[in-house]
Amino acid sequence: MSLENGTYTITNQLTNSPVGSLDGTGSNPVSRVVTLPREMKAPSWKLIKEGDGFYRLTQERGAAIEINGLLFLSERVEDKFLTTWRVEPAPQNGENAYIITNLKLGGPSSGWVVTEPAPYAQVAVRPLISTPSLTPPFPSNEVFDIVRDDRDGDDAN
Repeated sequence: MSLENGTYTITNQLTNSPVGSLDGTGSNPVSRVVTLPREMKAPSWKLIKEGDGFYRLTQERGAAIEINGLLFLSERVEDKFLTTWRVEPAPQNGENAYIITNLKLGGPSSGWVVTEPAPYAQVAVRPLISTPSLTPPFPSNEVFDIVRDDRDGDDAN
């Protein structure tokens, strides 16, 4: 299922907790993307379609980017259009289940992975593991539920 431009929440299936950034103080234009406590209000992500299955993923703090195998949000202007992510349905993992990967020229793609089932663990970006089959199931730490969030009624531009 292709996602339309708009505002969504992103929750990891392993932890059943939202992912987002809490960093926001100081002058650092880059903040970590982490798993948040389940009881915390899920932050909104804007998904902006860039092509068939490709999206820019942003929060108020900036655009999702990879730095040294970890996921960050960046406010830097030069990073705003740097990374597009492939958001692929994983229906074998559930109705709103997706894997989120990047495309690397000359190498395998990597995807969002929760490496620790604990609050405030930073989301990693690394090669994904799947079970060999016609529709490979992915481990729950690599799968994210992406659900439309109409709390603010705002559409992504």
